[in-house]
Amino acid sequence: MKLPDTRIGTRASRLALNQTRIFIDSVDWNDMGKEIVEVKSHGDIDLTSSLSEIGGTGVFTEKLNNMILDGEIDLAVHSAKDIPSSLNEEIEICMAIEGHNYRDFLVGTYNIKNIKASGRIGTSSPRRMSEIKYIRPDIEVVNLRGNVETRLRKKTESNLDGIILAKAGLDRLQLNPEGFELPEDIFVPAPGQGIIAVTALKDSEISKYLKRYSETWSMERLNAERRCMKIMGASCTVPFGILILPEEKGYRYYICITNEKGINYTDGFSDDLSKIEGICRELYER
Repeated sequence: MKLPDTRIGTRASRLALNQTRIFIDSVDWNDMGKEIVEVKSHGDIDLTSSLSEIGGTGVFTEKLNNMILDGEIDLAVHSAKDIPSSLNEEIEICMAIEGHNYRDFLVGTYNIKNIKASGRIGTSSPRRMSEIKYIRPDIEVVNLRGNVETRLRKKTESNLDGIILAKAGLDRLQLNPEGFELPEDIFVPAPGQGIIAVTALKDSEISKYLKRYSETWSMERLNAERRCMKIMGASCTVPFGILILPEEKGYRYYICITNEKGINYTDGFSDDLSKIEGICRELYER
């Protein structure tokens, strides 16, 4: 199939550009021309306010998706965890890859159970904040914004005992700081964490073409987690984590949600996604 030259939108950070290159390398472009269009999202411009203060939902993705709608770009490459649960009806996720790298990573000398009382951990994620407080209520959580390199630098400058980042981001930047992978049953990741997702106009030629290169397992995981995310009404400002791992005879799942009554965890195995969605509804209504 021969398509016109394609304009590929992405955030301008080194991580976003590396993810865009991973995406490009995953597709046979048939000599199609490609132009990478770098964009600064609202979340990239305001690095001092917390995510909840600047709106949370779509702060890293809305500008790119609006550029698709306006015809300025043909597709956009995202970290799937940044995509809100509801998209404009003219936009669709047409490709998902790299879904196996979903864990959180604590950068620091000591694992979270061994950090001293009143120690300090940096993160900008309400989900991670809640999970830290669940396992170590004696630790101070410090709001920490910025790209991966900036947060690593701030860890040293602010003398933090640790910061929590997505392991996928560190790997894609070829960074190997001292630290610890965190267990997914406590640090349940954000919906779609680790997945590289591509959006385009629904039923467009480029969308149809890219679907053949989407990883079935990654897309199945992403769709399942996004359905549950929508049930929860969640965004990146809501303390909600979910991981649904497709297996041969069903789905292994981990769920964490925080509300005014506290934090709720559950995990298990189900052969029916609708049952997992029902569990999400029950947790949400508690």
